Amino acid sequence: MKKNILIFFTIYLIYVMIFYQPFSSYAAIQKIKITSTDFNNKSFISDDHACEFLGADKSPQLSFSNASSDTQSFALILLDPDAPDKNFVHWVIFNIPASSAGLEQGIPRNATLENGTKQGINGTEQIGYFGLCPPPKETHRYVFRVFALNKILDLDSSATKKDLVKAMKGHIIGKGILVGLYKNKTNN
Repeated sequence: MKKNILIFFTIYLIYVMIFYQPFSSYAAIQKIKITSTDFNNKSFISDDHACEFLGADKSPQLSFSNASSDTQSFALILLDPDAPDKNFVHWVIFNIPASSAGLEQGIPRNATLENGTKQGINGTEQIGYFGLCPPPKETHRYVFRVFALNKILDLDSSATKKDLVKAMKGHIIGKGILVGLYKNKTNN
């Protein structure tokens, strides 16, 4: 009897693996490659991308590649995990067209860009990119996370990181990460 149950269970598992797979269209998350002409992964980012107190406060250029043909849009979240609150939000940007190869340097702080891309609320409660701004003499990591999505999100520019994460749930078909470093060289 136990042998029959074991055989039945094995056949059932094989059946599920063969026939269920086509219906779960995104069983594996695609690895998106994210690069920048402004810095390399785990290298230092220039003052051009630091906050207005330390630099030019403009967003870096970013390129996305290796996305699935099912991608409808991209979203990006920029966090500082070394900030006192552990994940200060520097940028929330979404509905980046799938046809886009990434983001150009110096994206304006408009709620909606000409191509339909939308920007949400950063950790300073403003729309758009907020430059890198660690305390004096500190080096922080800045984590750029890109998400390939199978839909255009129904969010507006009042969206926070939390709103974006909630809206992306169940729609992420690819993701990638790029880490940059920035050191505040001031004394106070």
